[in-house]
Formats: sequence, C-alpha cells, structure tokens
Amino acid sequence: MRKTYGILVVSFIIATITTNAQTEPPPPPPPKPEEVVTFKPPVIVKEGELRPPVITVRGKMADEFYQRNPTVSEISRRANIITITKRDGTIEKYDMSKEEGDKDFTEKYGRSPIPAPPPPPGVIKPKART
Repeated sequence: MRKTYGILVVSFIIATITTNAQTEPPPPPPPKPEEVVTFKPPVIVKEGELRPPVITVRGKMADEFYQRNPTVSEISRRANIITITKRDGTIEKYDMSKEEGDKDFTEKYGRSPIPAPPPPPGVIKPKART
C-alpha cells in the first residue's frame, strides 16, 4: 500500500508540475534577407514649380453631368483647365480662364460639376480705405 501511495504522490507531483509549467511562445522568425526597407526622400519643389492638384467630382452633380453627357467617361479640373475624357478615348481640354474656352465648354456640355478654383494667395487686393 505504501508503494501505491508513493507512486500516486509522485505521479500527482509530476502531473502538477507539467500542467503548471508555463511555456513561452517561440520567438518570431528572423526577417528574410530579401526584405529590405527602402526610403524615398521627399521631393523638393522649387518656388514656382508647384502644380495645383487634379480635382475630380462624384455625387449628385457628377451623376447629373454624366446623364446629360453620356459620351463622357471622366471630367477633371487642374487650375483653370477642364479635361474631358470621352468613352472612345479622346481627350478634350478647355481653358476656363479664357472667355472662348468657357463658352465652348458651356455650349457643348452645360454647367461644369466642378467649381472654379479659389484665387491663388496674394492675388486678392485689399480694399481702398475711404
């Protein structure tokens, strides 16, 4: 009986130790040699070379424009230039700062869904004091 009691105690201790032992998860694998982090330095833009962003429009006004003009696949604006891309791949550009460009665009496509860009800084003249 002592032997069986001793065997039970020893097996209980071993079972307790093995179940309570905390195993640490294995460390993550080292990075692969072909994985190289590349760094691109920022582009330095000289004064006067800054180009305005290309503006596209989505939503109700764009949907109405595309319904009125089913041959147009995309309309975008950069500064005062509106670019129309047609479904057949042709591209038309209209200079909205010129009266004839504005007139041609309005006669052919109607009102533009893209609003005119704000004036560049420094163009607004202060009002004269009276």
